[in-house]
Amino acid sequence: MGEISSDLEVERYLLKSSIERSDWDNINSFCNKFSNSLTRREHTLWIRSRFELNDFLGCIDLCNISDDASSGAPIYERCRYRLRSSMKIGKEKEILQSIDLFQSNFPNDREILVVLMRRSYSGGQFLESLGHSEKILESHPQDKA
Repeated sequence: MGEISSDLEVERYLLKSSIERSDWDNINSFCNKFSNSLTRREHTLWIRSRFELNDFLGCIDLCNISDDASSGAPIYERCRYRLRSSMKIGKEKEILQSIDLFQSNFPNDREILVVLMRRSYSGGQFLESLGHSEKILESHPQDKA
């Protein structure tokens, strides 16, 4: 048992250099190898590594697996990368589920508001898009410039 623990500590040390280099393959390998011992930060990195490696289905799976609030990545990261991945895949049902999850947890977050604004605009719902734009400017006044 002590050997596994020391291996994990060595690997965590090596993980730091992978993070600095944005070596998503190594980050993903580490997380796969130690999936039962990941910290919340490492779990967030695992989700992001899947996204950065264009494994969008794998990213969504990790976001869904970590639905337990006491483990896995923070819910904000799960919502964000699930939405981004579902949009890359382009399956409307998954996109709508991801939007609902993100919006129910973070209704005034800039990222979800921008997604809603763009979707409304591209769907020809210009007044709705304008409403989302106004909400972005109200919630994020630094974006007015």
